[in-house]
Amino acid sequence: PLTLTFSDYHGVEKVAPLPERLTTVGVPSGAEPEINDIGYYAPYNNLVLYYDEVGYWEGIVRLGTLIDGMDEIARQADDFSLTIEKA
Repeated sequence: PLTLTFSDYHGVEKVAPLPERLTTVGVPSGAEPEINDIGYYAPYNNLVLYYDEVGYWEGIVRLGTLIDGMDEIARQADDFSLTIEKA
């Protein structure tokens, strides 16, 4: 399990710094994430949870989609902790 502390970024996403950089070898140079997507923003080494539209950005890597719970995440105040673990 990995516990991260997230904060809000511009009212469209929640971001948390990762303890280690992820590799971006072989991934597209950017992406346009959808609402409910989980992404990696390589320039800042952040895990990102998208709860609104952000458009295309260089450095975004889409990792997956959150099936349920993004509305609750969007309502969280800054500096909330979230534990991510393998199902």
